[in-house]
Amino acid sequence: MNIRINKMNGRILLAVAMSVPFIQGCTTAEDEAVNQMSTTQQVKLIEAGEDKQFNEWFNKILAQIKADPTYKRMPVDTKKQELDLYVWLHEAYSKKITKQELTQRLNTAYPNHTYEVSFIVSRVP
Repeated sequence: MNIRINKMNGRILLAVAMSVPFIQGCTTAEDEAVNQMSTTQQVKLIEAGEDKQFNEWFNKILAQIKADPTYKRMPVDTKKQELDLYVWLHEAYSKKITKQELTQRLNTAYPNHTYEVSFIVSRVP
């Protein structure tokens, strides 16, 4: 029963989030990126955003990245890339994909960033 309620709450949240730009009459780059995602990806994005433990871990890893002088910025230049990366990290954090799958996705999306990919993946619990 709780699972159905949580899924329904997620769907309601998604519906509200998707309707806000139409009500406001304008869209942002993030709105456009979310609109380009499949419904499944949008649900995964909401799940990641609601996962408090994941977000605490995510913020810690961002601090570690900033503190590492060897780490070079990966070209996460668009909102879509940013949202995809966030979802991928949540999937790996919550064991929905393996570390190897995360490594493959990151190496494909960000070639020539093997140190950075290894840095991130090594910190996935």
